[in-house]
Amino acid sequence: MADLRGILFDCDGVLAETERTGHRVAFNRAFEKIDLPFQWDPDEYGEYVKIGGGKNRVRNYLEERNWDFPGVPETEEERKAYIDALHREKSQAFVEIVDEGQVPAREGVKRLIEEALERGLKVAIVSSSAIISVEKVLQHVVGEETAQKIRVFGGEHVAESKPNPALYLHALDELGLQAEDVVVVEDTRIGCLAGVRAGCRVLVTPSDYSKQEDFAEASAVVSSLGSVENRATLIDGPEEVLEDGCVTVYTLATLLK
Repeated sequence: MADLRGILFDCDGVLAETERTGHRVAFNRAFEKIDLPFQWDPDEYGEYVKIGGGKNRVRNYLEERNWDFPGVPETEEERKAYIDALHREKSQAFVEIVDEGQVPAREGVKRLIEEALERGLKVAIVSSSAIISVEKVLQHVVGEETAQKIRVFGGEHVAESKPNPALYLHALDELGLQAEDVVVVEDTRIGCLAGVRAGCRVLVTPSDYSKQEDFAEASAVVSSLGSVENRATLIDGPEEVLEDGCVTVYTLATLLK
């Protein structure tokens, strides 16, 4: 078996289905709080999910409409501060939504993380989202005790969002890992590209919003990480990535061949 030393997980759509009932709703609560006169419906938000980073999504939306909303500032410096403040409101709203139980954990994630830690692998979460949001989802999925054993790298650590590989490269450097010894677990094309561009093998588990995306660069694509109760299916890649319908540390290592 190849020498697998670490697993780097994305957060949103990988640890849990966070976008439709989590981040989208949090953005809408933040918009309402600062009197922006619009709300993102599920289909409209699905288009902005393709943009890496929540601040970038809001900026893109406002730029497309020439910033023509009451109370939106005119200078670039003021607009940046405005989006930063909006995103802080959104992050706090998201934490509350997780506490409300609105973001279901994805199949097999807790099992695989616990197995990896037991085998001495380095496990980290690498997400363009705000650290406070990522930590909350991680605790929700694996519990506080296990979460304390896992490094979190968030959007605050680097200037560029995925598909830029900067955040994965930063995580590899901080963890003392080489890209060839790591598997990245992602759910979107932009995340997959970030992992590949960092030199890593990437396993994709498509999420609610990303099922129709192109994952040609991935080493393998599976429906989920799988469990005894709900086995995963292979969408693309080598059959060895699944054992009895589950992704395990052993089967992930086969991607490093």
